[in-house]
Amino acid sequence: MHDQNWSSWGVSVTGPLHVKKTIPNQDSWMARKYKWGDVIVVSDGLGSKAHSDYGSKIACLAVFEAAKSYHNNPDANIIGILRLINANWIVKIAPFTYSECSATRLFAMQHGIVVTLGRRLGDGMIAIFV
Repeated sequence: MHDQNWSSWGVSVTGPLHVKKTIPNQDSWMARKYKWGDVIVVSDGLGSKAHSDYGSKIACLAVFEAAKSYHNNPDANIIGILRLINANWIVKIAPFTYSECSATRLFAMQHGIVVTLGRRLGDGMIAIFV
């Protein structure tokens, strides 16, 4: 069921206020293809936080790490996966704190014919067309 010819795309636009104040874009998105499936994640950095641009990038990486664990145990409880994502993120943002790096997480993990969506974890959008 794994399609070797899939493609993903995304866009993140720096808002006008960020441009005016020369604040970096605080949003991230990433997609990865594995032998066992695919993962895509979108993260919106919270503009009021000093390092949310960093937090959003790390949020994407934290989802990839959790996806690998989920692959090894596809019957895992989704609540456990969400906790693992958060734990991975907290460890990886060091030396900053979570309050300095706040960011949302939206994701899709495809493993065989099963697709797991992490939605309503932020104000971004993620979609899958099958």
